[in-house]
Amino acid sequence: MSVPALASALMVSVVVCTRNRSASLRRCLASLVAQSADASLFEVIVVDNASTDDTAAVARAAFAGRDNFRYCLESNLGLSHARNRGIAEAAAKRVAFIDDDAEACPDWIEEMLSFIGRVTAVVAFGGPYLRMVDGAVPAWFPPEYGSSVLSEDEGALDSVTQFISGTNMVFRRDVLLALGGFRPELGMSGTRLCYGEETRLQIDLKRQGHQVFYVPAMRVKHLLPAQKMKLSWLIRNLYAVGRCSSATFCQKRTLLSCCSGICYGIVFALRTLATPSHNPLRRKIYYSLKPLVSELGALHQFLLEGHDRA
Repeated sequence: MSVPALASALMVSVVVCTRNRSASLRRCLASLVAQSADASLFEVIVVDNASTDDTAAVARAAFAGRDNFRYCLESNLGLSHARNRGIAEAAAKRVAFIDDDAEACPDWIEEMLSFIGRVTAVVAFGGPYLRMVDGAVPAWFPPEYGSSVLSEDEGALDSVTQFISGTNMVFRRDVLLALGGFRPELGMSGTRLCYGEETRLQIDLKRQGHQVFYVPAMRVKHLLPAQKMKLSWLIRNLYAVGRCSSATFCQKRTLLSCCSGICYGIVFALRTLATPSHNPLRRKIYYSLKPLVSELGALHQFLLEGHDRA
């Protein structure tokens, strides 16, 4: 069956953006093959973001005999470019995104379609993700890291502080196209850590008066690999989040605000380190340094932008 023949029945296009993670991709696609939803109601589009491993072969092997799975190559490096290519390729009115290192629960698409049937006018919604590991988690590692559960109840998120996750989100395609998709200056690009593209998109949606909904029954599991369970990686990650924060939240920083944030971060770190707690040392260090490291990242970006303007 061709894609045009499927299009009239399609309810959602699931986009999986991937780059050089064929082993994780294999597990992700296996979870999508195993979905309980009627295969005529959804399609899966793998967007290969210029991989140099066997990603294409892994994808095509998973697709064998399945008309609702397809593959495309996006040569412009960057997760936002890949996601935008997925939006362009999608044949359904709604586009869902799941990371290549995530696994969808068997009823993920079924719960997605059920929500669409109940709340037909919604333009954006998403669900939780739960931490998945292949080995042992270090005893010091923050127990909340790698999972996101915003609520036990289904409903609209607040317009300021709550956002659905990039590994479990669904949008109306026409709204994505009207916004111009995801911003290429944000999001991962090769090995460069950069975040915020899905948060910025939701901020833009909310500014136009749209609500973003949370669907707790729509669950995925997300891999937390061993290399991310190190204090050095957590610190590096905090720095990258801070570096992207201005563009993510549409907040123009000044030198004064950056210096004030750093001063607050120093006081917070010293106070937290001096306060007795039952947390293991490395976890305590991580918690104490979160504001400071993020603010240092924000200062770094401010100085770069000042140099660009000069």
